Amino acid sequence: GVYDMKAGLTQMIFALRALAECGLEPAVAPLLFITTDEELGSDESRTRICQLAAQVERVFVLEPSLGSKGKLKTMRKGVGNFHITAYGWAAHAGLDPDRGASAIVAMSNVIQQLAGLNDLEAGISVNVGTVEGGERPNVVAPECKIEVDVRIPRVADARPLERAIRDIKPNVPIVVLDIDGGINRLPMERTPRNQKLWYTAQRL
Repeated sequence: GVYDMKAGLTQMIFALRALAECGLEPAVAPLLFITTDEELGSDESRTRICQLAAQVERVFVLEPSLGSKGKLKTMRKGVGNFHITAYGWAAHAGLDPDRGASAIVAMSNVIQQLAGLNDLEAGISVNVGTVEGGERPNVVAPECKIEVDVRIPRVADARPLERAIRDIKPNVPIVVLDIDGGINRLPMERTPRNQKLWYTAQRL
């Protein structure tokens, strides 16, 4: 978008032009990397980003921050996505409901277990964003799917939360859960090093 990345690219061009026209020699050589796949999870560029990260002294992401003050971010939460499917057993809801195993009923309990993993004071959020399931009102639902968004503030939160989600069990006999996904972006934690970089940028 115009606000997000095009403004950052424009800032970059003007900064390079200023260095050239003023004959300035920066303390470290500028290295630029432009990628277009961030919204999809950086699948194409992740390997190259990791290679470059090992070679550089410091990094700024040239994406304007929210708000008019132009604040630099020195931390951000990690993100995870989970897709959970419950498989039950269909039956006619009027004629023989006891022969069925409702995936929707099981999933409603799974959703409550997921909600119990929220720790907003610690900055951990687990949000069930979509629910899809069932065939018809008169059929015990054989399948139900949910999508879950997870946010964590610390790298140390990743494994325990992933384990807690994968350990969830359905409360309806016969129903089976398929849990796919995980934490796909670890947090950027605030550290003395990135605080020092922030103070340098503020001073300049």
